[in-house]
Amino acid sequence: MADLKIGAQLYDSQYIVDKILGSGADGDVYIVHLKDFPATKYAAKVFKKPETINDDYWRKRGDEALTAMRISQKRNPNLAVTHNVIVTSDDQIIMIMDYIDGVTLRTYLTNHGCLTPKVALNIFKKMLNGIQQLHHYKQKIIHRDLKPENVMVSHDLSKVIIVDFGISSVVKEDINKVMTNELELYGTASYILPDLLEIYNPKNETRNISVQSDFFSLGVILYEMIMGTLPFDQVKDTAGNLDKRKTIQLPTRFDMVNISANPTIPPMLENIIYRCIASKPQEIKYRYTDIDQIIDDVNKCIPLLDKKTDTTPLLKPVAQRFYQRESLIDVDYIKSQQRWYKQWYFFAIVFGLAVIVIILAIIFFFVI
Repeated sequence: MADLKIGAQLYDSQYIVDKILGSGADGDVYIVHLKDFPATKYAAKVFKKPETINDDYWRKRGDEALTAMRISQKRNPNLAVTHNVIVTSDDQIIMIMDYIDGVTLRTYLTNHGCLTPKVALNIFKKMLNGIQQLHHYKQKIIHRDLKPENVMVSHDLSKVIIVDFGISSVVKEDINKVMTNELELYGTASYILPDLLEIYNPKNETRNISVQSDFFSLGVILYEMIMGTLPFDQVKDTAGNLDKRKTIQLPTRFDMVNISANPTIPPMLENIIYRCIASKPQEIKYRYTDIDQIIDDVNKCIPLLDKKTDTTPLLKPVAQRFYQRESLIDVDYIKSQQRWYKQWYFFAIVFGLAVIVIILAIIFFFVI
């Protein structure tokens, strides 16, 4: 973190530092305001300049700034807006973005635990709205690094904004070819589409980035919001360090647990997640091919959350699944935690009392 204090000028820009938010792997983040307009707050991301200038690194920072500015030309309530990109006299790159009074989805989940399906789908729908715009450009933008850390939410969850386009790819639609040179295995292991591994390219063929990269990440995030954990455990080497490639391979070997065993989760919701993360060769046929398909299924699923039963069959029967770990769901415990007025015996008591009242009323009016 640079030695900047509150009230100081942000390098040689026209922005003044209001608050220091923190330092990440590739940059520092501040809350700032324009020198002559103190009431309007912005978030400023200052990219760290490596001690040894790396052309590839600096090109990626420039690509992120250009992608963010392009996205901002068409405002979307669920995508971060970049107002300005500044290159300082000492070659620092500063991105001035909307300030969001909230936390990352990761922080929210850490503080509150897993979410109810209804709350999770409300957040998920807003994420889909943002990704829909990216995928509907003539030259599609694939985010490629969707994860709870890159989703900002307001404290009341009314606002959901996708941020950080540092490794996004631009795809030319007519030839489905990546225009940015980003075929390397960037991203966070548990959210990376397994297709990008060499195991899918035994002949070392070029791997094209596709919308499936974002769909896979979206499915993992939705699972994590509902279950409070990742669908697959991460793999570590003998030294205890994350084995990125083996972790990415897990969805090609194992299935996610049957989350619809939880009576509050309809099977259709499980199918949505399954279609997003399906990675075994024999299951790829179930994958979504367009963001609009996911949005359509989510809109159909939301009304099912208020129903007691959902007869939608699972796309992959439980009996055919092979788990990395035992089920996370204790159905008896979940039922025991239901409010007393939702228990079956409550309805039996109410029904019995109603019958008694009716009998007494008949006796009173016709016998006495």
